[in-house]
Amino acid sequence: MRKEQTEIIESTLSNILRIKPGNINEYSFRERNGFIKRESGKELYIESGEFNSRNELIKTLSENLRRKFFVPADKRSEFDTGAVAKWGDQISSFLNRIPGLEWEIIFKTLKKRKFIKKGGKPDGSPDFTHFSVLIRFKKGNWSNFIEIGEGNTDGSGFNISGLVSRLDEIIRCNSEARKRKIPENLPLILSPGEGGIVFHEILGHSLEADHIKRGLSPFSASDIGRKVVSENITLSTFRKGDPFFEKVSHDDEGVLRSKSTLIERGVLRHLISNYSYSLGLGISDHGSSRMEDFTKRPLPRMFAIYLENGKYSQNELMGSTGKGIFAREFGDGKVLFHKNQFYFNIPSAYMIKNGRLSEPLGSIIVSGKIDKVFNSVEMIADDFSLDRGISYCFKDGQTLNVRVGQPSVKINNLNFSRGLNDI
Repeated sequence: MRKEQTEIIESTLSNILRIKPGNINEYSFRERNGFIKRESGKELYIESGEFNSRNELIKTLSENLRRKFFVPADKRSEFDTGAVAKWGDQISSFLNRIPGLEWEIIFKTLKKRKFIKKGGKPDGSPDFTHFSVLIRFKKGNWSNFIEIGEGNTDGSGFNISGLVSRLDEIIRCNSEARKRKIPENLPLILSPGEGGIVFHEILGHSLEADHIKRGLSPFSASDIGRKVVSENITLSTFRKGDPFFEKVSHDDEGVLRSKSTLIERGVLRHLISNYSYSLGLGISDHGSSRMEDFTKRPLPRMFAIYLENGKYSQNELMGSTGKGIFAREFGDGKVLFHKNQFYFNIPSAYMIKNGRLSEPLGSIIVSGKIDKVFNSVEMIADDFSLDRGISYCFKDGQTLNVRVGQPSVKINNLNFSRGLNDI
């Protein structure tokens, strides 16, 4: 097999501003510059390293590359514009009006710029910029914090009034909820947008090649071409018009990203893999290698997961439900392959009675068996929506931005328990 050498040079700037009660602000800045070199052939060799400074990085580049590879000229962040202080004032003024509320507002800016060389020739300069605001809050009698937020890649502007409205509803939902046992075996309806994180956790991680190679996933490479989940499900990794990863043309090993349909009407078409695992599994899928920074190893990771539209309206999903649970907001989740289980947190949930929203349940935990939930998607609506740009994925000690989107969905065979905030 012909050997091919790939070199990736990357510069990353990250800024974090924390706003706390009493005008206590904490600001941090981090700059990372590094490289990854990959030599492919019968064996895959990867070398990585990190530079101590931007100047050190520049010295390693030829004059030609210095002109082509953009390195930020200074450390000025988006927070210097004064806009963040204004947004922080709006949010904190609302939070300060609620008695007994602990809170923290976190603004983040992440900027990554890569330069890729293959065989000594430039192959691309993908970049990624992300702005986000995250709010953590809890009342004294809640057991844990709730987190909500939003982010974007188009600029640093946020829908602060919409975010405050969501805050208000979540606080009221949890404050008005009564502590009671939640019935089991009720259908769950996910509101569109962030609910896609459920399919990210349950299906996306199950389709990652490292989990399949290690025998942890319920799927195998031999399942490609077979029906593996409900025929209602079509899951893709690319959606035209979504700007989130629009400028990220290559993965973190310099391989061109694939634009594929993972599952088509229940049939498995592709896996989420990087170059190394594609060789190990004997598949053609690659282009999904990601790493948090140059101190971490590249892994098969998701960029984006989209559950495509179904044929129903949200009203039809609700009307078909005599008794169930409606998930308004979504928190973190986790897949436990060794136990065949998954769970995710819903910080704002409501009972459904006779097809209508009823009393608030507050925060609940939804769990189930991985192999059962695949065929428990009963109805999918036609109201697709993207998440608000604040989704993250945690895997093997690495945290990465991800994108999810989905329409309203009705799922059966799930278990419910009191959430993080028994009140």
